[in-house]
Amino acid sequence: MFARMRQFWENLFINPSIKVANPNNLGPKWLRVLLWIASISGFWLVVGVGGIAVAYLFIQASLPVVHDLHEYNPPLTTRIYSQSGILVGEFAVNRRDVVPADKIPQKLVSAFIASEDDNFFNHQGIDPMGIIRAVFKNIRAGRLVQGGSTITQQVAKSFIGRQKTFTRKFKEAIIAHRLESKFSKQDILYLYLNQIYLGHGSYGVQAAALNYFQKNVWDLNLSEMATIAGLPQAPSLYDPVTKPEAALERRAYVINRMLEEGYIDAQQAEAAQQSGLNANPIIDLFRKRAPYFTEEVRRQLQQRYGTEGVYEAGLTVETTLSLDWQHIAQTVINQGLRQLDHRQGYHGPLTHLSKPEEREDFLARVHAELPETGPSTLHGPYPALVDAVRENYAQVSVGRNQGILPIFAMRWARKPDPTVHFQSPAARATDVRKVLRAGDVILVSIADPKKYLVGEPPSMRSLVPKDKTKHLFALEQIPVVQGALVAVEPRLGYTRVLIGGYNFEDSEFNRVLQACRQPGSAFKPIHYSLAIEKNEYNASKVIIDSPVVHDDPEHEQRWKPENYEKEFQGKVTVHTALTRSMNIPSIKVMEDVGVRNAIEWAKKLGITTPLRYEMGLALGSSCVKPWELIQVYSVFNLGGQKQPLHTIKKVTDRFGRVLLNNTSYADPWQSWDEKFDRAYDQLTKPMPRVVSKESNFMITNLLKGVATYGTGASAQALGKPVAGKTGTTNDSADAWFMGFTHDIVTGVWVGHDEPSNPLGRGENGSRAALPIWLRFMQKALDKRPQGDFDVPEGITFARIDPVTGLLARPDTPNSVLEAFRQDEEPKEYVPASDMAKPDQFFKVDSNF
Repeated sequence: MFARMRQFWENLFINPSIKVANPNNLGPKWLRVLLWIASISGFWLVVGVGGIAVAYLFIQASLPVVHDLHEYNPPLTTRIYSQSGILVGEFAVNRRDVVPADKIPQKLVSAFIASEDDNFFNHQGIDPMGIIRAVFKNIRAGRLVQGGSTITQQVAKSFIGRQKTFTRKFKEAIIAHRLESKFSKQDILYLYLNQIYLGHGSYGVQAAALNYFQKNVWDLNLSEMATIAGLPQAPSLYDPVTKPEAALERRAYVINRMLEEGYIDAQQAEAAQQSGLNANPIIDLFRKRAPYFTEEVRRQLQQRYGTEGVYEAGLTVETTLSLDWQHIAQTVINQGLRQLDHRQGYHGPLTHLSKPEEREDFLARVHAELPETGPSTLHGPYPALVDAVRENYAQVSVGRNQGILPIFAMRWARKPDPTVHFQSPAARATDVRKVLRAGDVILVSIADPKKYLVGEPPSMRSLVPKDKTKHLFALEQIPVVQGALVAVEPRLGYTRVLIGGYNFEDSEFNRVLQACRQPGSAFKPIHYSLAIEKNEYNASKVIIDSPVVHDDPEHEQRWKPENYEKEFQGKVTVHTALTRSMNIPSIKVMEDVGVRNAIEWAKKLGITTPLRYEMGLALGSSCVKPWELIQVYSVFNLGGQKQPLHTIKKVTDRFGRVLLNNTSYADPWQSWDEKFDRAYDQLTKPMPRVVSKESNFMITNLLKGVATYGTGASAQALGKPVAGKTGTTNDSADAWFMGFTHDIVTGVWVGHDEPSNPLGRGENGSRAALPIWLRFMQKALDKRPQGDFDVPEGITFARIDPVTGLLARPDTPNSVLEAFRQDEEPKEYVPASDMAKPDQFFKVDSNF
């Protein structure tokens, strides 16, 4: 057939002089041309239809299945909330929230129809006339103002992606046809408004409403609806946050289209056109509010539900986080770390700029970032450039704002040396020229002269600028020392605060949960409590504080421990040994209970990190994590019972089904029905007891003594009953304070990430860690009363002499009230002050 057609073509057009055998059978020439065209067209029509059929059969098998609406379960956003319902984090592949059709305002629907597909209710998925109209509109406008795809096609596109290929358009047409065949127009609108991409990771109108306006979709006004309806064509081009002018122009187009289609009247259109844009920058809630806490919640969710569960399942997660306390804790730990870091000395400038053009560029960039009011006491510190240096001051610039940095506002800036005590004269800077040089980039804050002039000679007052246009600055630096703070409510089983470091942006390493550090004396209550539990020790028992030597044949080493004060006291009571955190008595207690027994006891109380089998364990030589120590002190707080500590209170899936519930029956934020259910669970699954009530109260009362007369005595400034223990390791590499009131247990650790870097002479738990603990507890418990610790049955109190352990007389100095098991308190009184001691019977009066 092809050969005959070719011959016919050549005879007709290429070589017309050649005669055909029977020209009369072919008819006139025009007819022959027409027949030729028809044959060719028919052939290619058959080929085209066949090709389309083959392509359809090949492609349709790979197309996504269009389910019924009740099976529409797209990836949703998982949201994390604080205990009071404040959003603290979102996790999603596509940020989407599916909302029912009846929750979506009709005007918002009309805005999308008017701007995207005004013939939506008349076509069957594809609108050829709409494509033609869009082409003419775009030509008239000179740019893209309207797309040719229908709303149905845009829904189809959301299922298969946005690649610009012929295959994708073919797939889109097939799915659009299926959608129109399967669903009503209202159903397609429901899919569209929950599926369409609207910029900044927002899929669907609810996600866009929350992202851009921090509102639910049903709370949007007409102006906001028009702004969102203008985004589908080009979300990045009409972004109301980064491109407000383009967004306003696009909004005006949508409002005009709504007016033209009769969805709004002229008055409504005018009001919407005059309205401000009011779109908000997209907030990274995760990093802004409680990153260390929220990241731990995400990690636990991923362990339980997998990556897909976290990022696509649309979980609602209620946590135990107190956002107010979290912010208080981050503020006070950062303040405490800065103060501690100042005591370490000055680490040097951020950088040095030697070229004039570099300095000018730096100042310009800083100035552009400053608030309009310039440097403020409410913000800072600021990066600054040192312009000139004199003996007693430096001239510095913060952007275009000039000021003075006097020596008295940088006395701490000595050369770091851990062997020099921070209070010694050598720890004070005396010459600015030895610290700074012109061109240094440093950090400064606004200085209060009243604060810094205390103790300075009167001549220093002359350095305070008289010119109001010049600022008085103080030198600052980013701390290299780190810290951690964790606060829990053991009776609820709730973790309220989790601060894993100075700044999550700089280091995501969570030191509460991941840093294994030596606890020092903060470990001592563990084996002391074991000794009390074995009924071998109480507050009045006497221990000999004398030198000891331990040989380690395996490592061929000899260990000769010392007390912190480098002195030995002879006979001391358990009360004195623990309140003063004496090392030798602690080792002798460990010898009595046995290292292996102490390790097993520590595990029972909550230590999970493997502990080294060595006598140094008595001084906290084996590392533990702050999270583990908080478990131990929570047992003491709970009267000897053990309660799991949770960060997640409840997890609910997209359908409202509860997947996990750790809510306490005493939680004030839950309904009465749930309180009853949780109370029943508590009765059926009571907390296990790991320490007897009597032993636990005895160790708690001893720890109360630590926080009253001992190394933690400054905790008394809280004004509420406190029990706790300081901890300091060799060379002051780690400093701790673990303390609790009736309801709250809080632990603080500070130190360098590298344990070989000491904090320096004079630094210990009571100086470096306890002030942070105290400031946090003062603010957290400001209006929250705290009763004394509950006294169990079987406990009696006796006032004893802390030196001898005997019962105190009314005139016994420094006597203390201690707790004992009933009938086990001391029976003998300390000798009266006017009674002769046995060793005085044979002494001769030198005056006789």
